[in-house]
Amino acid sequence: MKLNKKTIMCLCLLSLLKTFGMKLEVDKNTLQEYSMLTINCTIDKAPSYVILIQSQAVITNGGENNCDVEIYVTSILSHCDCVSDILVLCVSKRLNRKNHGDVLEYRVFGTEIKAFIRINITVPVEYAKIQEDTPDRLIVDEGNTAFLVCQALYGIPAANITWFVDNKILSQTDNSLSTSYNISERIKEEPDRTLTVISSLTLKVNRSHNKLSSYCTASNVNYENKTSRMIQLNVRYRFQRLQRIAMYGQQRVPRVFKDRANPLERLSRVEVRERYRFYPETIVMIVGVVFNELDAVTRRSLPLPPLLSVLVTLQFFATGAHHLLIAEIHGISRPSVGRAIDRVTNALCRHINRFISMPVDDAEIRIKKKEFYSIAGFPNVLGCIDCTHVRIRAPTHNEADFVNRKGFHSVNVQMVCDARFIIMDVVAKWPGSVHDSRIFRESRLCAQLENGMDGVLLGDSGYACKKYLMTPYLNPQTQTQERFNRSLCKTRVIIEQTFGVLKRRFAVMSYGIRTSEMKACRTTMACAILHNIGINRGDSFGRFVVESDNHPDAPNQPVDVAGNAFRDFVSTTYFS
Repeated sequence: MKLNKKTIMCLCLLSLLKTFGMKLEVDKNTLQEYSMLTINCTIDKAPSYVILIQSQAVITNGGENNCDVEIYVTSILSHCDCVSDILVLCVSKRLNRKNHGDVLEYRVFGTEIKAFIRINITVPVEYAKIQEDTPDRLIVDEGNTAFLVCQALYGIPAANITWFVDNKILSQTDNSLSTSYNISERIKEEPDRTLTVISSLTLKVNRSHNKLSSYCTASNVNYENKTSRMIQLNVRYRFQRLQRIAMYGQQRVPRVFKDRANPLERLSRVEVRERYRFYPETIVMIVGVVFNELDAVTRRSLPLPPLLSVLVTLQFFATGAHHLLIAEIHGISRPSVGRAIDRVTNALCRHINRFISMPVDDAEIRIKKKEFYSIAGFPNVLGCIDCTHVRIRAPTHNEADFVNRKGFHSVNVQMVCDARFIIMDVVAKWPGSVHDSRIFRESRLCAQLENGMDGVLLGDSGYACKKYLMTPYLNPQTQTQERFNRSLCKTRVIIEQTFGVLKRRFAVMSYGIRTSEMKACRTTMACAILHNIGINRGDSFGRFVVESDNHPDAPNQPVDVAGNAFRDFVSTTYFS
């Protein structure tokens, strides 16, 4: 390879520069994101006849020994300032947030001359937000603690978060709220090297905080403040007395003045149970379930408290009494009773998937099957199915469709229960004249079983025998078939007992629901939800009574060959 005169001179000069020193300087200490970074490279005592030097800038991530290379920037020095034996070199590059904290190493090829400089980038906070699972109206009991979390995301340097309550800044020396609070912060580094600041506010709530608003702001350097959404504090100070009753029972703190709108304070536990079918602590739990749907935004027109609305509804379910009588007992108007029952019923129905559902977990399914097997040795049973009639008043349209085979107007309700009398499925939408087998055939549960749901249901002879629905032999011919029928009937009686417990606790389902058919269906579902709540909390009512229905055999039921064959297989395998 031929070397020209200019190249040979540069190589000679590079060997001389090994003993020279070099330093880097930037025009600004910190840079905004995507701005131009200008670096001045100065080589001390550079000969005045040096014209051109090739160099390479290496940006590393500041790791161990600065050897983890991320970016290579090759530049040719286009300017040479030979004043006072100092060579000034200029390099420029646009940088983003991922370059924050990187180390810039600048060296001259073929020499030991090199220098380092750290890059600092400033990035404004994108936004400040209160934790997403915190509702806009935060309900806190008096004396409890409100916990709020604010996040300032993706900024460099870390943002400063300021908390506001009632438009007043919270600080460690501020006592304007007349309460105790604590503010803590932590910083999390994101993958793009920005910083997220997480600030937690713990506030001791009292009555003075009711309806106050809280929010946070975040900013860093000289950028614009970012503001979060408003959180309104709603203080429930009347709820504290109910919690005391639930905790200590009749050993309440003596009071001179009692709240006449709260019967739980003037009745004993036994009296509460007789009137409302639940113990006080279970009633408090039910109020907590529907509180958000019942609590009024304002006190305009003196709305009923959620507790009183729940008590009115429970007494209606327990007795089926006229609204006028319930209104006189609780000291409210008759229209208020009707509105309270509708609101509580609708609120309970919104939580139906929380309290009524078929098991989906394998472990839960095994437990259900084991509980049924322990009754009479019937294998692989997931639940018992049957229908019951709920009396209603005569509808104004399609009246004949609601007349059942017993001669009164009703809604035919299908239910499935487990061995603990817990209702796992309910269908309440069919007129009383519709047969049980059609209700099951049109239900979502039937489709799930046909699609391969594990386990079988036990039903009476009103249903067609299927691989997933076992029914008794109408005319057993062998001892095996008789033992099969005996085990099936002994296990299936659980659903009849469930109907008896349900209608004994909520007499409105026995005496009749004097409302429209749609409201009667919602009332039935609400009673099923309350029944499960009582069973799960160990708050059962009365003794188990078998509801006698005596279903006739369904006429012209189609014969399912596969179902009958599977029934023969089960009887031969387990009952021979």
